[in-house]
Amino acid sequence: AGGSLVGVVHETQVLAGWRTDPLAQVSDVMARVRKTHAVRAQTRRLARMKGRRGGGQKPS
Repeated sequence: AGGSLVGVVHETQVLAGWRTDPLAQVSDVMARVRKTHAVRAQTRRLARMKGRRGGGQKPS
């Protein structure tokens, strides 16, 4: 009913979401996992655009 595949969600990500809230519905856990994945992907994409690698920490 209107669902779409955004990316691969690993079992460990879903289980980590359930550790936070063991009574959460599957759709709620999946939404949190997708949001976290999207933020990490955006951070990596921005780091590549700026020509930096990895975690994006500034050199001291």
